[in-house]
Amino acid sequence: LSSDQENAFFANGMQDEILTNLARVADLKVISRSSVQQYKTGVARNLKEIGQALGVTYVLEGSVQRVGGKVRVNAQLIDTRTDGHVWANRYDRDLADVFGIQTEVAENIAAQLKARLSDFEKAAIAERPTSDMAAYDLYLRARQLADESFVLVNARTESQQSIRYLNEAVGRDPNFLAAWCALAEVNDSAYWIGYDRTPARLAQAQTAVDAAVKLRPDAGETHLAQARHAYWGYRDYTRAREHLAIAGRLLPNSWEVPYFTGLIDRRQGDWEASNRNLERALVLNPGSLIILNELAGSYSLQRNFDQAARVTAQIGKFGAKDPFLLTWKPQIDIDRDGNAAPMHARLDELSRRGPESARAVAFNAMFLGLFERDFEAARQSMMLLPKSEVPGLSNEIFPRAYFAGQIAKLVGKPQEAKEYFTAARVEAAALVAGQPEDAQAMVVLALVGVGLGNKEDALREARRAGDMLPVSKDAYDGSMMRMYLAMVAANVGEKALAISELQELVKIPSSVNYGQLRLNPTWDPLRSDPRFEAIVASLAPVKK
Repeated sequence: LSSDQENAFFANGMQDEILTNLARVADLKVISRSSVQQYKTGVARNLKEIGQALGVTYVLEGSVQRVGGKVRVNAQLIDTRTDGHVWANRYDRDLADVFGIQTEVAENIAAQLKARLSDFEKAAIAERPTSDMAAYDLYLRARQLADESFVLVNARTESQQSIRYLNEAVGRDPNFLAAWCALAEVNDSAYWIGYDRTPARLAQAQTAVDAAVKLRPDAGETHLAQARHAYWGYRDYTRAREHLAIAGRLLPNSWEVPYFTGLIDRRQGDWEASNRNLERALVLNPGSLIILNELAGSYSLQRNFDQAARVTAQIGKFGAKDPFLLTWKPQIDIDRDGNAAPMHARLDELSRRGPESARAVAFNAMFLGLFERDFEAARQSMMLLPKSEVPGLSNEIFPRAYFAGQIAKLVGKPQEAKEYFTAARVEAAALVAGQPEDAQAMVVLALVGVGLGNKEDALREARRAGDMLPVSKDAYDGSMMRMYLAMVAANVGEKALAISELQELVKIPSSVNYGQLRLNPTWDPLRSDPRFEAIVASLAPVKK
């Protein structure tokens, strides 16, 4: 309620800390903040509908006003079944006592709901994250950026800014555990996603993890940071699971514990366990765009398009701001049926929202143009992509010149295509030189080599990527590497190899599906082969 709108993030932080405290109570089921952000001030709220959407009986709502060195907090607990007030209170305190307010609110709510509090839970709720309010402000700003960074076109910039804020926060207060854990997460995420998959970035994540371990080796947040680091940094599934098991006991309402467990299940090829854990994470965080995106992707790879459609419907229900996520449902129509009409309609709608929205879905629009052989439309969409670091299907980072070369090749401009592929080769080779053990970087180099006609190099590099990430080591990315090998083989005249790979890929969860094989011009060299047509037919939707 402050007249200074810069303080909005402070209110978000207050909400987050109270939820974090309540989530420590094993006797309660508490929904993550990211699922309730849409119900903030200024949005019409029907508490009964909110309770049903989130699967909860009680809602805590209130307001925060920060002026100078003072803070006023109003809080009330409401039964969503009756719209009746169960408890309410107002706090007028010095700003330095804001953490005391958060503790009192959490303790009062637990008491009102007759939740049993262990001594460990009481101590955890009473603990103050930092004694430096300026460091706390920096931490909250970083968290706000992290919440917004799922918008893929902005992820790199917001990640870098988050790291700057968090480095400054821990510089002010080296004992700020939450900031160290957040700093480890942002660095590990940049490494995993591929924006900076270098030893230096991993070392920065390790430094933050080490600081957390030194401060509080027994904290649930520390174990969660160690789990993320083991998984994202090293694909060390065993060590990550060990830390997740401990974090799950200490953080009973953490959606991240089943979420990361589900992702690891998927990497290890246990897709049923992965589905169960990701669905469990969704119960604790039903509006999480991160979980919804991963779960929709998982079901699509399993070619369980009905379940994928169910999940994507929930994306719309929770009002996704990221235009990319709103293309999930029409993408399912393409993959399952080869029907591009819904994607046309959705992209037209999103483009009318403005240039930023159009850029966010440029990748989808480019591929829609390719699928329909409307190469001019594909080119125009391609020009909206960043010049480098275009995210691929599985954390691959493509130069835009690669797609420009593909389009030039398809429209019969070989010299122009060669120039683009040559430029792309320079970028891809530099990435591999800096990250020689990065399979995703290696496979991009292979695909660029296809464009340049370097058959032997392209096959060798594609095989090398597959050797670095075999399905036995990573069922998710490993299947992607095999699919890329099939693409390379199909386009350098090795039809038998391409078809052999596709025959294996249709037996396991993968991105090989009916719509992609039927529409993607990458597979055009195989279309006259009856073995390929048999694969396509085997994936055709069953008429009901």
